[in-house]
Amino acid sequence: MSAQDVHTEIIEPMQRAFLPPRAMPEEQQISLLREYSDALSGYERDDLKASWRTVRDSHVGRAWPAIATFVHAAREALRERGAGLARSPFSKSDRGAEWAVWERVRRSEMARVAVREGCAWALRCAVLNDGKIPEQIDIRQLIMAHKSAGELAEAIRTNTPIYRKTAKYQGREYVFDDTRADMALRMYETIQVREAETQDEIRRAQAVAA
Repeated sequence: MSAQDVHTEIIEPMQRAFLPPRAMPEEQQISLLREYSDALSGYERDDLKASWRTVRDSHVGRAWPAIATFVHAAREALRERGAGLARSPFSKSDRGAEWAVWERVRRSEMARVAVREGCAWALRCAVLNDGKIPEQIDIRQLIMAHKSAGELAEAIRTNTPIYRKTAKYQGREYVFDDTRADMALRMYETIQVREAETQDEIRRAQAVAA
């Protein structure tokens, strides 16, 4: 879930498969590519991959597909993936080693901390989506990412100025347009629903283990 993932899963294959908008200067092309990255960097790598496949197979023009096309496809991938996980539990044969690890993790102290700090869904994704084992998971990073997402959502709701924290954009105000603000809030609300479901799952698992 990073700008590098967007570059690898969307921008690189898009540049190989399609042409930049006709007569657009290179400087504007670079700026436009940053917009792709900004709009899509909140999605998981699996959702970006699914977005690229969907857009690649349906786009009939020669020029780069519109940003909104990728966002819509990624949002649908997130919704479908979230619905699939919500229908868990998966059997070990369905999810293999990842599910076996998750069964162990959800009974752990790390899971208890994740419930308390509001990042249980992120912990679940780290195991079942990213295939990480407990030793590879930094719960502090999950907590920080959760807090940052909450702060961003609150800033969007209250129209509070947002400042980029990169050297190039240090101190420059970043403003979401209405479409991107709505998309970001909807994504955050979806994650909150998954968070509540995962917290309940962990509480049930820990009650059984107690």
